[in-house]
Amino acid sequence: MWSRNRFRIAATAIALSASSLFLVACGDKSPPPASSTGSSQPAVAPQPEINAALLTAQINSAPLFESQQTWGAGYLKARGNGPGVVVGPGGDNPNVFAQQFPAKPGDQFKVVARASSVDKPAAKGRFQINWITRESSFISASMKAFDVGPEEKTFEFLAVAPPGAAAGTLYVVPDGTDNVVRYTEMRLLGKEAVAKGN
Repeated sequence: MWSRNRFRIAATAIALSASSLFLVACGDKSPPPASSTGSSQPAVAPQPEINAALLTAQINSAPLFESQQTWGAGYLKARGNGPGVVVGPGGDNPNVFAQQFPAKPGDQFKVVARASSVDKPAAKGRFQINWITRESSFISASMKAFDVGPEEKTFEFLAVAPPGAAAGTLYVVPDGTDNVVRYTEMRLLGKEAVAKGN
């Protein structure tokens, strides 16, 4: 019995180590892949207390998707299906896109999204910021899934850049493998000093 439990513990440790190495190897080029349960499970950054009232300065460009500006290539594939952008099904779809922004350890951010489901009564969206070092090595992800329906709603998410962070990548992505989500806003807010690059 004891040796069987030690084997299970060792097998679990090996599996966790392998998945951590996979995440680091992926860098920040794409969202973490979906797991067998249909949702992504990257390393998640712990979140200290955040004063959201101080997060009012606009950080990202084109938060209403009015133009591509610094959004990634998937933006062009996500446009043209009504207002905003439509992403999915799944986070690996070529219509998923992102925008990178500068960050320092401890910088606080607020993400505001307006989203709805597409052709289904319910779907899941996801807030996701991947944090990277100055050398573009993946550190962790700040993320949270949320439920959407046919009526557009506004959602908010708070995140803090972890130790070692030099940049974050804000994704426009559904949660899971089968969800399709329409976003009409993905706005990144921070403190005034962050927005000015200080």
